[in-house]
Amino acid sequence: MPKLSESMLERLAQFEKKMDEKKHDIELLSGSEPDNLWKRIGNFFLAKRHTKMARDIAETFHDQLVLVMSQLNLETHVVVKNLHGGGLLRDLDAVKTARHDSLGRAGCADGTREEIITKIEDWIVSTDCNQRIFWLHGKGGSGKTAVAWTIANDCHKRQDVLDANFFCSASPGNGDKEYNSSSILRTLAYQLRKDPCFRRELIAHLVANEKGLKDDFRGPGAQKLILDPLESMRKLLLAMPTIIFILDGIDECSSPSDISALLRALICIHDAIPSVKILISSRHTSRLGAILQPSSRYLAFNLDTVDRDKVERDMEAWLNEATRDFAGDSQESLVRRILEEANGSFVYGSTRCEELRASPELILCFLDETCADLPVKPGDIGSLYGHIVRRAITSVKSLTKRIELYLFLRWIAGSLPMGLTVSEPISIEEVSCFLDIELGEREEFLRRLSTVLIASDDLFPSLRILHVTFRDFLMNTQLLNLVQAKLSTPPSSLRYHLAMQSMGCMKRNLRRNICGIGLELNSEVENLDALVIKNITPALAYACESWIHHFVEVSAQTLENDDMDLPYIVEKLNAFLKSDNVLHWIEVHILRKTFDQMIKEDLPSLEKWFRKNFENVPNSSKTLQILSDF
Repeated sequence: MPKLSESMLERLAQFEKKMDEKKHDIELLSGSEPDNLWKRIGNFFLAKRHTKMARDIAETFHDQLVLVMSQLNLETHVVVKNLHGGGLLRDLDAVKTARHDSLGRAGCADGTREEIITKIEDWIVSTDCNQRIFWLHGKGGSGKTAVAWTIANDCHKRQDVLDANFFCSASPGNGDKEYNSSSILRTLAYQLRKDPCFRRELIAHLVANEKGLKDDFRGPGAQKLILDPLESMRKLLLAMPTIIFILDGIDECSSPSDISALLRALICIHDAIPSVKILISSRHTSRLGAILQPSSRYLAFNLDTVDRDKVERDMEAWLNEATRDFAGDSQESLVRRILEEANGSFVYGSTRCEELRASPELILCFLDETCADLPVKPGDIGSLYGHIVRRAITSVKSLTKRIELYLFLRWIAGSLPMGLTVSEPISIEEVSCFLDIELGEREEFLRRLSTVLIASDDLFPSLRILHVTFRDFLMNTQLLNLVQAKLSTPPSSLRYHLAMQSMGCMKRNLRRNICGIGLELNSEVENLDALVIKNITPALAYACESWIHHFVEVSAQTLENDDMDLPYIVEKLNAFLKSDNVLHWIEVHILRKTFDQMIKEDLPSLEKWFRKNFENVPNSSKTLQILSDF
């Protein structure tokens, strides 16, 4: 239990003192015979001579109680203010964009997916205490998220259900870190606070564990944020509502082991609290399948097994509504053509529909089955994505600008070529600045990609992948092959381009004492991690950690065949290594705790690459000397 404050202890002591002063009068009231207590009370209040005494006792008790309650309300106000205004609830670091009603998500169209929706709704109201976990699974684009959203929206409106949900998007919203079991559990706890009983127990739990458990909120201890308040509610014999947790796309967690950790935590909560039910929607993975095999404890439904005719009827109903505002007299033909091409894939049908909405000039060509300008394989979403990306990238004539736009797209997806990732979200402006993309080119490029990307409405807008299947497409070799074939650009040239852009980013953004730290040691600085995140942007962090990686992957063949200006490269390296920025670069590595790798691995690999390719270039000896001195 939380300790009482000094002010509250003083109030209680004053209350005790005042009541002691009235002890004699109370004893006159009660008398020495307990059996006659209520008779004496009646006589006491009926006797005129005792009226003043009784009123005095009552007023004293009332006044003291008001003082105690006022102090309690004051302290509760302070606690709640701290929790909401930068205190413990903020420390939960909930993912605000994970709620079903954020980021423009939508559910099933009216009259569609009725069979599975009814099945899940019946499960929610069922009193069967054994099967309280429902796994909805299917391949990417089968409509799982739309079904989960519809159920989440219905639960949110109900009075008899306490709901919390987490929708994993293809990429986190601006300001959100990557999804993991801890962030999901913290967000579920944060959403449950709308129930007064849970909120009270959560606040008591947070206050009691303010120091001891705070660090654990970001680890395995996150499940305590849900389990402990619910356990307290049950011990207090409070009426427990039906609690529904809805999690969509958990196969997109940061790692397979993290998925297992999340499921273990959820099952632990499920086993401890009988009123908890859990709906999970995801693609089928071997790890999820091993844990959530249909049994007496779990229910499972595979959307891929739904009758094809039912799927096409639902898709046709959705397309009729979606094309109403732009198809005109061609609507019937357009819907029929999309249905034929989609081959039962919801995500394919919706993607093609949105492309035609964004670019109505393509409709006539699309309806002409002999037209070769929109070549795709029916039902193959990768083929459709390839067409959309190719059309967007080739919207500019300059080969260099095509490379810029390609890198821009890969960065949005969370990964740059050859497996180098950017795990932190990054704004549109920051990527554009890093890659030196002009406004006009960027806007036209994004217009052509509006089918597969969605822009946030944040103060610093960021882009989000609309569906996980597009990120999957970007992460495999198809787009890389597209760049090599259509842009005639080998991966090695892309590496050089990224290396030079990284050096430009460092030149513009590095500065002395970038986090504004005083004379104290880093270990003595409070909230150092927060200062690092605030002052070292994702683009700058990427540039500092990756420019060497990119340079050493530029092959000797590329340097020779592309007629690169080797003296220019030497000049750029010398200018950087001799400037104050090299010290500021080292400072970034120290602050981000990557200094050891930089000094032991990165610099030696740079020296080896430079010696191999630049030894006979003028002024290269100066560069080699500096690298050796490190």
